[in-house]
Amino acid sequence: MKFPIFDGHFWVVKDGVIIDPFFDVYYQKALIRRVPTKRHYHAAPEDVQKFFMDLMKPYWEKVKEGYAILPGYCCFNALHEAELNGGEVVFGSMGFGMKPNVFWEYGDPSWKRPKKFLKSI
Repeated sequence: MKFPIFDGHFWVVKDGVIIDPFFDVYYQKALIRRVPTKRHYHAAPEDVQKFFMDLMKPYWEKVKEGYAILPGYCCFNALHEAELNGGEVVFGSMGFGMKPNVFWEYGDPSWKRPKKFLKSI
């Protein structure tokens, strides 16, 4: 199954706490960029979040049975977490480092429209 390609990140917020699994690939990306592995999150505008939720939900319906979290599938990881334990799925940007020197690995806080995040459908 071919999925849309986007430059952004999904995570879950529950009771004010960000829930997002940490994979070895994150450590490797931070190491390559020579920044700390501390993660920073920036939610996209509501209309952008809705666009990506509407885009990805049909794919989730096809893969959710028996799903186990995997690196590179942040959307499905977040939807899986929210279905199991509750919380709000959020789409936006995620990066590594210490403020003000954050390297935005996924997305960019300055992006305000879906087309900035979307690479292909």
